[in-house]
Amino acid sequence: MIQVIALFMTQALDQAAGQIRSFLQREDGQDAFEYMLIVGGVSVTVVAAVVLLATQVPGITSMTCAAIAGITAYASFSC
Repeated sequence: MIQVIALFMTQALDQAAGQIRSFLQREDGQDAFEYMLIVGGVSVTVVAAVVLLATQVPGITSMTCAAIAGITAYASFSC
């Protein structure tokens, strides 16, 4: 009886090891992960450029605020 249980446990462990091995060897989500890294890198670069631009060009925030106020013609718009 114990030998039968041991045999079933061994087969179950072998099957689980095979499934884990095949999961680790699959490359299904690799492209999506790479695209996510590219989008993340571009996003960080854009945010850094905007922050750098805002600190290097004095008055850009007030010019942007005035442009938004002029376009929207919203009387209570304030920066």
